[in-house]
Amino acid sequence: MLMLVALIQTNKVQAQTPTLTYPAPLSEYSPGQAIDFDVDLYSNGLIDQLCAVRYYIYKDDMTTPLATVTPYGTISYTVRGQGTNYVTNAITDGQGFIEVEALNDDLQAFTLGIFDNYCVDRDRPINIDMNFTTPGSYRFTVEIVSCSNNGVSTGTTFTATSCDGLVHTDSVSDTCETPVVLNTYNIDFTVKAPQVVYSALNPSFNTGDNISTSALVYSNGLVDELCGVRYAIYKDNATTPIDSVNDYGTVTYTVRGQGTALITTPLKAGQGYIEV
Repeated sequence: MLMLVALIQTNKVQAQTPTLTYPAPLSEYSPGQAIDFDVDLYSNGLIDQLCAVRYYIYKDDMTTPLATVTPYGTISYTVRGQGTNYVTNAITDGQGFIEVEALNDDLQAFTLGIFDNYCVDRDRPINIDMNFTTPGSYRFTVEIVSCSNNGVSTGTTFTATSCDGLVHTDSVSDTCETPVVLNTYNIDFTVKAPQVVYSALNPSFNTGDNISTSALVYSNGLVDELCGVRYAIYKDNATTPIDSVNDYGTVTYTVRGQGTALITTPLKAGQGYIEV
């Protein structure tokens, strides 16, 4: 958690733009690896403003958010509700508002004092838990937006000890009307798939030349996933693989089996799986 360093000379603090703080995620993750961090909100004095947290999820430099998260993995968030009760909700749409089920309603707008760590420590971070199984580059965009509508009082209050020292009443709403962006954050990371790296080949060879390359497999962390290596051989820019390798030449592959024994296997079909 980042510490907000400020010198307060008076009991009154001018309202500023609210901010979020969170530890920087890793730049790369393996498929299925948990991405977990806490987000803390600082009202910076704007404790009575009805606001919401809006999100967008992008993949591979797309200019529009994902329609749904489900094909790519899972996202959920956990926040403390009333008392010590924690509420966990799943994010299934590629864009929307963070909503919390409380008071028998799904609420998406809150006065910032409910989550504040600036005027008062409400001890209410938002825990984000993401787990993507599909490789690619992802961007999780989070916006703090202000809402034009009036909230409904929850009946709970707090004293803004570090700001004006007055008692403030919490308010909520099930919707955020005419949202205006106050602050935006982009969380970027990559989910890497297993990959095969080849030693370099010349761009052209003569008929009958021996063409040899070594291939190394990198799991990128997916060490327990059962996988196969599938191949296809094409000729002269064809869109379908050749039927038989023997019509054009020979292809073999060698891999170390048990111990130091090397196994060499010919490829006969134009497409199939590497087998050992």
